[in-house]
Amino acid sequence: MAGRVFESGGQWVIHAGVWRTPELDLTEADLLSGLNLSTRSERDLGNGAKGTFLSKDENWSPVDFEPVSDDQALLEDANRRGWIDQEFRFTTEEDIARRLASINLKTLRSADNQISAEFTMRSMQLRPGDIVTFTYPRFGWISKTFEVQTWRWIPPQDNKGFKVAMTLAGINETDFDEI
Repeated sequence: MAGRVFESGGQWVIHAGVWRTPELDLTEADLLSGLNLSTRSERDLGNGAKGTFLSKDENWSPVDFEPVSDDQALLEDANRRGWIDQEFRFTTEEDIARRLASINLKTLRSADNQISAEFTMRSMQLRPGDIVTFTYPRFGWISKTFEVQTWRWIPPQDNKGFKVAMTLAGINETDFDEI
């Protein structure tokens, strides 16, 4: 199902690998701290995925699936091929393995922009796995979509009120398109 599992407040949350409508629109006015931006190097990002799935035709042994390529990502990487290796031990159909690999490849590239910051209490309604938009003109972001990766409530300190510390990773609706 290309899903993700998050632990939040002692509860496990499972989201299927489909696009979800953003829960909240955040802006610079919601920030209560500086913004920590981390990016991955080109070397850490792939533009193709290959790997294995369990084949019923091969007595449930791991078999290579036909590699998946992201042609747009390959162009962005100056035609330097970078593979992501994936093993789908609970997948028994090649087309499903290829779809999962494609989604993983695209979401990995989208998550290249990851931010951490403290936000206002308006963010209290969110939990890991939720999708938000974030407008931050300094970086040229207008309603850029992110997935909440971590969420932590911060009690008042020095009479400054409650805060919510979050880590957000970039995500795009097109990450879930069929291959």
